[in-house]
Amino acid sequence: MNANLGHLLGSNRGFFSRAEAIDSGETDRALATARHEGTIVRLRRGMYAPADLYNASDDAGKHLLRARAALAAQQGRAAPTGPSAAALHGFALYQEDLTVVHLLRLDRGSSHHAAKINHHVVTQDIEDDLGIYHGVMAISPARAVWEVACRSSLESGVVTADSALYQDPQLREALEELQLRFAYFGIASRAAGDQARRPRRRYARRIRY
Repeated sequence: MNANLGHLLGSNRGFFSRAEAIDSGETDRALATARHEGTIVRLRRGMYAPADLYNASDDAGKHLLRARAALAAQQGRAAPTGPSAAALHGFALYQEDLTVVHLLRLDRGSSHHAAKINHHVVTQDIEDDLGIYHGVMAISPARAVWEVACRSSLESGVVTADSALYQDPQLREALEELQLRFAYFGIASRAAGDQARRPRRRYARRIRY
């Protein structure tokens, strides 16, 4: 692989696209040879990473590489959310399906699952929960913990919350604010029934552990 591609790897935090490789002077044949020889690995269609970097990463690190690549491949605005955002923030993940990337649609995209990506859409204002983290637009650390707790098993939520609070004990206040905010939304939507309130109950139970 040439020097121009090496520069791309540094700026992209460890991955590159086929288009970037071609622009840097590589060929499809060279990419195929590199994959066959084990020099690079395919993260998703048209996205690659150096094999030594990928193989040296733990499961969360490999997921984060795939998440960054998936985000770069989007044509509209999106941001890592849920377990993918938790991985970006460096929080521990337990019993999560790390083959699936979770992205929050910030454009007019719909909620759907395609090509190992869960695309999520929220109806409430999300702007206050977004920020730039490690060079990536993503949901906040507290929101990431909250989403993992609501969408995953009890054990998964506890592990991620414990990891986050160990790294930053001040997150507890932000988590409590999220709980109050979504409790308010629950009051406004009680007509939806108990199913709409269940995720908040699951979150509250996990955060007490």
